[in-house]
Order: sequence, then C-alpha cells, then structure tokens
Amino acid sequence: MKKVNTAVVGCGSWGKNHVRVLNQLSASNLVAVADKNLDTAREIGDKYRVKYFTDPYKIFNDSNIDFVSICTPAITHTELGLEAIRGGKHLLVEKPLSDTIQKANLLVKKARKEGVFLTVGFVERYNPVVEDACARINRGEVGEIILAHTIRANLRPSRVGGVGIVKDLALHDVDVITSLFNEVPCSVFAKVGAMANIYEDYANIFLSFKNNKSAFIESNWFTSQKIRKIRIMGKKAMINADYISQELILEFGEQKIKSKIKYSEPLYNELSHVLRSIQNDKQPRVTGEDGLCALIICEAALKSSKLGKAIGLKDIF
Repeated sequence: MKKVNTAVVGCGSWGKNHVRVLNQLSASNLVAVADKNLDTAREIGDKYRVKYFTDPYKIFNDSNIDFVSICTPAITHTELGLEAIRGGKHLLVEKPLSDTIQKANLLVKKARKEGVFLTVGFVERYNPVVEDACARINRGEVGEIILAHTIRANLRPSRVGGVGIVKDLALHDVDVITSLFNEVPCSVFAKVGAMANIYEDYANIFLSFKNNKSAFIESNWFTSQKIRKIRIMGKKAMINADYISQELILEFGEQKIKSKIKYSEPLYNELSHVLRSIQNDKQPRVTGEDGLCALIICEAALKSSKLGKAIGLKDIF
C-alpha cells in the first residue's frame, strides 16, 4: 500500500514527538517540518533529513504532501487548519481543536466541504487502557455505567497555547467520558480558578447524564507528581485504570482482576490509526465533530463557574 507523505507544523515539546513517530511508522513518508523558530526547524529538519521551513504555507501548498499534524498553540489552530484544508491536506489538529467554538466549527465545516479527513489529538482514546475499558464496557462486563471519576494533574507546562486547564487538560477527560458513556451530558456544573496564572489552573467539573448517571473531572497544574487516572463504576463491576502505567483493575466486590494489557505508546497508536485510515480512504476514529463536542462542554464548564450554576446542554446539542 502506498505510503502517506506526512509533515508536522509546530515542533515544540509535543510536536517533536509527532515528528519522531511519523518518522518511525511504516505507513509514513516524513517529508517536511515547520516551526516559526528557525533554529528549531533546522534542528529537527537536519535530525530527520527532511525539508524544514519557518513558513507553514510552504507545507500547505506542497501538492506532494498528503497529511499534516498541526501542533502549534491553540489560538493558531483555525488559521493554520483552514490553510491546510485549502491545500487539500488530511490533518490532525492537536487538542483543543481551536480556542473557541465558533472557530472550531469553521474547521469542521470546511473539512467536510472539501472532503478531507479532520481528526483531533485526543491521544487517550488510543491508550490501551482506555481501549480495554471501552471493550469491557461494550461486552457488558461492567454493566450499565453509573459514575466515572477522573484525576488529571501535574505541574504547569512551560508553555500553554492561549487556553487554561479546562481546554488544555480536562478536555481529554471530557472526551474519554463522553466516549465511554457513548452520549453527551445533559448539564455541566464547574468550579474553576486561577491561583498563579492569567488562565484558570485548577478545575472541578461535574457532568450530569440521563438516567441519573454522572461523572466528576478533577484537574490542576499544582501537583508535582503527574497523575492520570480514571475510575468507572457500573452496576456489575468497577474499573480502576491508570493512563500512565496502563494498568487496569476490574473489581467485582472484593474480587480484583488485573487486566493483561500490552504496553504501547498512545501517540504511536493514534498516528498509526490515522495513516491507515487515510490509506483506506476512511475517516479516523476521532472526528472533528468530537473535538467540537468536547470544546462545547468545556465552554459550558467555564460559563458554569462564572455564573455559579449548572449549564444545560440540551439546546446546544
């Protein structure tokens, strides 16, 4: 099967990982990278022996390139994404899809109109522990889900692309929960705050679903130890999972069963899936609509905290 000619725009801490993985994948032919910092672009380009630019439009206008990963700050996603789509590129836009609902919606509509595949960097969907949990839920091992609780915390990153912790960090859990529940919440109630930054740096978000189901998302940028965990309670059993160690324990009352999960890098899994989808002319698992959905819920969380009340989502969806 023909390889996909790939490129990366934005070679910061996470973009470098995209470059590394795309260079490793057998389905990928890494062609070029771009970064606004010439030294960074040159360093990455020389390391992987590919073309490098400070102007991303040279990638978007290159008819030889099929797919682009956009790993720049969130406030640039819409402008760059629209140009990539105009250039006929399939693209992965790192989360959040954009910094506002309106701009994210532009990307979704444009990609649909131009017939290119748009996916969002919800890398946890490709974490083996999340895939295992989803499979167990779908097989009925857990029973109907009643409650989920996530904790996602670490020290503040050195650079955040124009959004706070809700759209940067909690967004992952919003997407995972709506995926596992297979539905969007009816309402959102949240408390967020900023202790040391312009943008909010801690958040507690409560999602209410139909039939008295709920989920609680806890996020902060103050915890020295990196934490990524989820607990899912069903009518038959409970799942405790760690995203980092990729360990999952299924609990039936006092009985605990540790799942045998083969460790693998979620980003590798994600990009591998996306390129295979492009080769097979099929929309990747995560869609632009998924990115828009998560952003709408996060905007509702921010609005809820500001107004001090729950925000209904029935009319939005």
